[in-house]
Amino acid sequence: MSDYYLWNENIPDIILDHSLDYDLFLAQILDGVAENDDANHDDGLWDNGERVSYYSNIQSNAPLSRATGESYNDAGLAIQATILGPNDDDPCGFTVMFVTPGTAAEEAGVHRGDFITKVNNIPVTQNNYSQLGNSLLNGNVTVDLNSVKFNNGVATITNRVPSVMIAKSSYIDPAIYKSTVVTAANGKKIGYLLYMNFHMDYDSQLLQVFNQFKAEGVEELVIDLRYNNGGHVLSSTVLGTLVAGQSHQGQTYLRTTYNSARTAAGEVGVYNIGEAANPETANGYDKISQAIDSSLDLKRVYVIGTRITASASELLINGLRGLDIDVRLVGTTTQGKNCGMEGWQKRAGNYTFTLYPITFYCENAKGFRDYAEGFKPDFEYDDTNIYPGDFGTMEDQLSGIALTWAATGNKPSFESTGSRASTGIYVLKPTNEMKSQFTRNMGGSRTIVKAM
Repeated sequence: MSDYYLWNENIPDIILDHSLDYDLFLAQILDGVAENDDANHDDGLWDNGERVSYYSNIQSNAPLSRATGESYNDAGLAIQATILGPNDDDPCGFTVMFVTPGTAAEEAGVHRGDFITKVNNIPVTQNNYSQLGNSLLNGNVTVDLNSVKFNNGVATITNRVPSVMIAKSSYIDPAIYKSTVVTAANGKKIGYLLYMNFHMDYDSQLLQVFNQFKAEGVEELVIDLRYNNGGHVLSSTVLGTLVAGQSHQGQTYLRTTYNSARTAAGEVGVYNIGEAANPETANGYDKISQAIDSSLDLKRVYVIGTRITASASELLINGLRGLDIDVRLVGTTTQGKNCGMEGWQKRAGNYTFTLYPITFYCENAKGFRDYAEGFKPDFEYDDTNIYPGDFGTMEDQLSGIALTWAATGNKPSFESTGSRASTGIYVLKPTNEMKSQFTRNMGGSRTIVKAM
C-alpha cells in the first residue's frame, strides 16, 4: 500500500493496530488516508455525501471474508419483492429479474419476468417476503411460476408452471448471458449483447459472438451493461477492439496513471486497440489482436447502463468516446468508478490472501478521466418501477429504447418505444441477500494478479 496505493503519501504516518483481522486492518489504512483531507475520495462508492464502501479490498478463504474464484451454490437467480400496483392489497410476490445460464433455476424453466406468489406453498406477503425471498435465493424450494399482463394499469396473473422445484446447485457465473440479432422493421440488423462481467475466461466466447454478429450482417450494436460492475482491463480492451475495429487499430484505448512516485519514475500503462502488447503480460494478450478480425468497425454503439454499471464498463464508455466513437447511453447515471486496481496474492498456511488496492486512474486517448460522478445517460429512464420484459426485446423498457434508437438513428420518444409506464409496480425494500445478487461480481478495472 505504501508503494502502490494511488494516494499513498501519508500511509507511513498512519499508526496501525496489527492485532486486527485483515479486513479491518486494510480498512484502518484506508480510513487513515481519508482522514487526510479526504485524499482518497475516489476510492469508494458514495451516496448522499456518505461513503458506502471502499473499492480497495482484500479477499481470502480465511475466516471473515469470501474466497475468490469459488463457484456459487444457490438457486441462480435474482429477484425483487414486488407489489403489482400502488395499493397494499394488490398482489405481492417475487419478480424474477434475471436467471443465470446453466443453473438450477434455468433448468427448472424460470425466466425473467416470471412472478412467484408462493414459496413452498406459502403465499408471499409484505410480512414474510424477507424470509421467503432468502429461502428462494438459496434454492431447494418449490414455487409456482406466473406470467403478468397489465391492462390499463391493472395486473392480471396467469399461472404458467405450477409447483416447480428449484434446486440448489453449484455453478460459475458466466460473463455472457445473452447474445442475439434483432431484425428491425426497416430490415436493419441490430446486435444485442447482455454482458454481466469483464472476465478473461470468456474472451474467446466473446470473439465467437462477434463473429456471429459479422456473419449475420449486424449494422448497429446494443451492449447491455445494466448489471455489469466491472472486471478485467484486458477484457475491456478486447470488447473495445471488437467495437472500434481496424479503423482505430493502434490508437490508445486506455492510459493508466499512477501515484506521484511511480509517475515521477516514468511509469505509465497503455492499452491500444487491436494490439496484444500491454503493461500486464510480458508476451502480450493475443485476444486483443485477434479481436480485430472479429470486429464490427462501428462509428456508434448503444450502451444500457445503471447505477450498478461501473469500472471496466465505464472504461468501455470512456475509451470508445476517446476514439470519437459515438456512445449513446440509455438508462440512468453510472456509478462513477474512474480508477482501477492491481492485485497481489500471498499464501499463508492453508489460506490465500489477494489484495486489490486502487492504484491507477483510467484515462482515454484524450486524457479524460473526470467521471467520478458517473456518466449521465443520453436517454434517461429509470425502469425500477416498471415490470420487466425479456432482455433484448421491445418488452423490456431499456432494451426497447436502445433498439428503437438503433433502428431509426433518431433519439426516440417514449411513445415510439411502446412505453410500458402503465405496468407500474412497487418494489419492497430488498434484503442484503437480494441486493447481493445484482452486485456479487467483484467490481473494478482489474489487472492480472501478481505474487507477493
